[in-house]
Amino acid sequence: MSPSVRVVVAAFDAAPTLPALFDALRDQDVLEPFEVVVVDDGSTDATGDIARSRGARVLRQENRGPAAARNTGWRPEGARWILFTDSDCVPRRDWVRRMLEVLRADAQVVTGTYGIANRGQWLAQAIHDEIVWRHSRMREYVEFAGSFNLGAERSALEAVGGFDETFRSPSAEDNDLSYRWRDRGVRIRFVREAIVDHRHPTALAGYLREQSRHGYWRVMLYRSHPDRVRGDGYAGPVDFAAPILALASAAALPFSLASSRAFGFACLCFVLVVVLQNLLAARVCIHTGRPSGLALVGVGTLRSYARAWGLARGVVDLVRGKRGPR
Repeated sequence: MSPSVRVVVAAFDAAPTLPALFDALRDQDVLEPFEVVVVDDGSTDATGDIARSRGARVLRQENRGPAAARNTGWRPEGARWILFTDSDCVPRRDWVRRMLEVLRADAQVVTGTYGIANRGQWLAQAIHDEIVWRHSRMREYVEFAGSFNLGAERSALEAVGGFDETFRSPSAEDNDLSYRWRDRGVRIRFVREAIVDHRHPTALAGYLREQSRHGYWRVMLYRSHPDRVRGDGYAGPVDFAAPILALASAAALPFSLASSRAFGFACLCFVLVVVLQNLLAARVCIHTGRPSGLALVGVGTLRSYARAWGLARGVVDLVRGKRGPR
């Protein structure tokens, strides 16, 4: 008989990080057996071979993105309870047990929180401190579940058809799934004790490219869910205002040489972006008690412009009827 619990991992060129994930899954303190399904999303490295050598069931598909890979992983019959994590994550020893306890008690969908797997690197620590602050504000039930730490009863996934596979990049596909659940009245339980350590970005350029991608896919997300533009408990109005202000300042800049008003407007928008990032950094530092959050002033300002660039590309592609590069 197949196990009633399945852990699904979408993996693309994940050979360097898979061993730590499997070590963590091997050491789970839950007594009942669970299966691990790794969906190799068209990898060009040894992802599939490593997963097989560690006892996982490996399903390979052409590269179609993490949303499609997760669907490939959960849809085969056999398990009632589906847990999702990412190929670069390291679940804590009690992760499976804590997720299942709540799923079996009173919830169809659960989500947990982040730990940090690369503590000490300045950018990773600043990013993590911000997440810690954001998650501290979450209550027992939330609007959004991150796919790095997600559990669901099979029936809940079947009710909405799983992830929307038109989200081909790792960005917003879990927001979309969460919003569709909430629109059907499915409550998402936040399990603060269920922790998955995550490797946060360590290279600023790579992080900004990632944030630009997030800006792009938010256009597609909010086209489908316009009522969520006001926020979802994790991101709020200030998070949406900063990229808009950054975009406005950048749009006004070409006219600044010919118009002092345009120059003044561009400067005002830039100053407002910086002020918002200072407020964010102050809140994070006060909550965590660490000065590492101060890096968010500069990082957050650059992030706002990266998201603005993605936002602009998304609007252009939306007008053209095009949906999403990787």
